[in-house]
Amino acid sequence: QGYTSGGPVINDTGTLTASAQPTAAVYASDQTNVTGNNTAYTVLWANEIWDIGDNFASNTFTAPVTGKYLVSCQVEGNDLGSTTSAELSLVASNRTWYSYRDPEGANNSAFQNVAIVDMDTSDTLSVLFRCNGAGGDSVDINGGGTRTNMTIWKVG
Repeated sequence: QGYTSGGPVINDTGTLTASAQPTAAVYASDQTNVTGNNTAYTVLWANEIWDIGDNFASNTFTAPVTGKYLVSCQVEGNDLGSTTSAELSLVASNRTWYSYRDPEGANNSAFQNVAIVDMDTSDTLSVLFRCNGAGGDSVDINGGGTRTNMTIWKVG
């Protein structure tokens, strides 16, 4: 048995569940020749695993309520070649959270960014991927559920 008031449920062991808590998990399909010459590319999220609250659309998450959202994102770059720097940015209405890394000569590498993002009602969040040093926009994004993905959870 548990207590419910039409929202979260606390069971007899003290476990709290909130089945309507805003959350989303998405992953990308392959995207070719998107960056490499310092082009900021908006990652296209082609597939939803789940979207509690229907807050994710058109490659953008829109906060349904004000709060703190835990965002975990990974983008796998391919054909990095002579890329000298890479940036994976979580772009939200209030601020941008940057993650920089040198791929160190790897042809294929995963880039991660994790942040607790403060969002107000109707604020948006998208992801930018930028590589530089390849001489042209020849860097690809490897898609698939485990290669390029993002989860968003309202945590506070």
